[in-house]
Amino acid sequence: MISQISNSLTQLSSMARDFAFELLSHKIDTLLISSLDFIPWSTISSIPSHTLPVPSQNHSHQQPFHQYAMDLTEYLRAILHFTEHLPRTVHESIHFVCFAHIHTVFMDFLTSSSSTSGGGRGKSKKFTIPSLFVLKEDVKYIQLFADSLSVTQVHFLLFY
Repeated sequence: MISQISNSLTQLSSMARDFAFELLSHKIDTLLISSLDFIPWSTISSIPSHTLPVPSQNHSHQQPFHQYAMDLTEYLRAILHFTEHLPRTVHESIHFVCFAHIHTVFMDFLTSSSSTSGGGRGKSKKFTIPSLFVLKEDVKYIQLFADSLSVTQVHFLLFY
């Protein structure tokens, strides 16, 4: 009887963890994919003059990047803060799942020939040199956030 309850609790715990990972991935998709598709990459002809603060206290300079990068890091900061009370392995796996998914979204965005959300099927994405610079700064902003976290290996999941 006790072993059956223990097995049920283990299975329930696993299902809850998988559901949490699925929800996190869905929210990352919502924040990233819709934002990446909305930006007119082919019309960016110069480096934007808007700047936002870099997410780490160690970096006081300002760089141009899009608001979605800041929204994503703020969302992750909140989520990761609330998962600190979980067992260390679960807390660290949440870090890895989030950043592995971000990596996948960026790679899919860069390598697919159409809109990542499916709305632009058949229409190739075009980038200008300044738009690639800004995209690099977006990724760099997210990398700086990853570097500021307590899980040291998580930054390797992004574009190193």
